[in-house]
Amino acid sequence: VAVFPPNAVAVYPHDGEHRGSPRNTTDAVVSALEPHGPVIRLRAEGDGWAHGLTADLTPAAVAELALEPGSAVTLSVKAATVAVHPAAAS
Repeated sequence: VAVFPPNAVAVYPHDGEHRGSPRNTTDAVVSALEPHGPVIRLRAEGDGWAHGLTADLTPAAVAELALEPGSAVTLSVKAATVAVHPAAAS
């Protein structure tokens, strides 16, 4: 099972202009934006690993990206922030 913290997720508008070093990217849709202490927690829906993913963003980033439920986004995670653990036995 691969895990990473919500603050390791970068969020970009879904416009094809993703720039940066993270290569683990997926398209998603914002399902919710919730206050979470000093940050806004974005909840995403999408296929594969995007389903149920969360990302922590500053209020300024949410405003600058004009994010709201229904916004199409590209989510990105640097491989160095991912930890891999054995799956629990079923």
